[in-house]
Amino acid sequence: MKKPPVNVQNCAKATLPGPGRAAFTLLELLLALSILVTLATLSLPGLIRSLKQQGVQGNAEQVRQILDQARIRAVEEGRILQFRFEPHGTHYVLLPFEPLEESAGSASPMTTTTFGKEPVRTDPFRIYETSQGCYFHVDSSLLSGEKAVSERLDDPWLNHLENPTAGRDAAWSAPILYFPDGSATDGSLVVMDKYRQYIKLHVRGLTGAVWTEPLAVMAERLGQTGP
Repeated sequence: MKKPPVNVQNCAKATLPGPGRAAFTLLELLLALSILVTLATLSLPGLIRSLKQQGVQGNAEQVRQILDQARIRAVEEGRILQFRFEPHGTHYVLLPFEPLEESAGSASPMTTTTFGKEPVRTDPFRIYETSQGCYFHVDSSLLSGEKAVSERLDDPWLNHLENPTAGRDAAWSAPILYFPDGSATDGSLVVMDKYRQYIKLHVRGLTGAVWTEPLAVMAERLGQTGP
């Protein structure tokens, strides 16, 4: 039995999309594009907010690590250490409360100190700096009721820093002290960014431990960071 001949022209017409099908496909693309634009618009504010928060959160975490390091080093080295920051500035420093008993000059890669009978090798001290537009905020004394204290570090301390230049003209906060028994003096500090977001860190005197408050935004009208 012979099969009927195939009309190639009719098959081509059947497989090619017509004008109606092409318009429907374009409508699908426009619909999908509009959905993507809508989703991007909804997620963009959250993404921007997350990127903004990363700056102050990262800097606060670095400061917290140095505070933790201060407690550990004070115990291991058997001496009082001090942590200071630059009010309304970007620098902070960890160094001995009493100047090291060495000749003046630049710090060596490692410092040798003697406590009791055995020498203790310690890492050098240095000045750190915040980044991404973050700085140490201090509430106005008119609002907080506390007088702002700032001090300068003299050469007996600066000479034993790896990078003393940044600290010569800086005005430093009152120190937070760390003792060889693991305790510290009570203290708090605020790391803030250019968007007025801040994180407040607290040092517990009894244990020397550090705890942080959740990220918050400074009040616009008063410029306070809260209690």
